[in-house]
Amino acid sequence: MFRHILLLLLFAFTGVAHAAGFQYNKQCSKAYRLLMSLQINEAEKLLAAEKQQNPANHFTLLLDNYADVLKIFITEESATFNRLEPNKARRLSQLENSDKNSPYYRYAQAEINLQWALVRLKFEQYLKAFWEIQKAYKLLSENRQLYPDFYPNLKSLGAIHAMIGTIPEQFKWSIKLMGLQGNIAQGMGEIEQFLKQGQQQQDQLFREEGLVLYAFLLLICRATPIKHGK
Repeated sequence: MFRHILLLLLFAFTGVAHAAGFQYNKQCSKAYRLLMSLQINEAEKLLAAEKQQNPANHFTLLLDNYADVLKIFITEESATFNRLEPNKARRLSQLENSDKNSPYYRYAQAEINLQWALVRLKFEQYLKAFWEIQKAYKLLSENRQLYPDFYPNLKSLGAIHAMIGTIPEQFKWSIKLMGLQGNIAQGMGEIEQFLKQGQQQQDQLFREEGLVLYAFLLLICRATPIKHGK
């Protein structure tokens, strides 16, 4: 009887000690910057090392997803999409067992859904993409209420609001049914706020993405002047 109790206690304490969390450390920061410069193979080597050294760091799941999505966008091949798509469900399942009290818990899930939505839009899987956008939006909205000072929320919410503003008219009905609203002006404002809030940080998270998104939206605005409230 004592042996059974000891085993249960050992299992419980082991589970607590190895609870997965999110660490944006130097290795992850370097891997992220390599991904943003499209040095995917080098980034994946760093991520493999981080997983070996720190297997409980679930920040690597998000960065792995960046790598997959970038590969699909670069190759533009359905075969690459079909090969990598199952990784999405596996990563989301792993994230369910992460630290639920971290602002990254919902954020990472939202980002993975949002990134795959962008891929699906490219491959014209519109309904699945809209469902993933809705799921990402819900997670980010909850995260913003729980962690209002977690500024990466603004980047992703801004991307969603701007994306909604660019959806073709024939698909606007599905977005309205999902209760999603947004426009390019709103999205740009949120990304501006994200960049401003992150200026005080020594190593601003996702700054490269924010700058690229903002530049892209500026190009859209110059091509098609935005009208506020639409």
